Amino acid sequence: MLNVPWQTSYRTMLEAQKIMGEAFIRELDVLGAAQTGYGKGLEDMLSCRRPQDLPAAYASLMTVLLEAMARHAEVSAAYASRLRQCCGTLAETRARN
Repeated sequence: MLNVPWQTSYRTMLEAQKIMGEAFIRELDVLGAAQTGYGKGLEDMLSCRRPQDLPAAYASLMTVLLEAMARHAEVSAAYASRLRQCCGTLAETRARN
């Protein structure tokens, strides 16, 4: 059986892997939504019949990209916070032992 400090390190490592796996899945969801929106935006741009329709299609495409970037930042911040908390717990435990 592992001694207490190593058990704590091992559990923390497993928790960190779980957090990273969840973050990866969320990032794939964000990417999938962005690809769908980006494809629609490109179709809208290519289907413009008049020059004055192009700015609206371009703005719609940029909105999709900026929203995807904002969702990516939210996901990254949330999981970075969880990972920092997980590793902070390990550091506190190690400092006490």
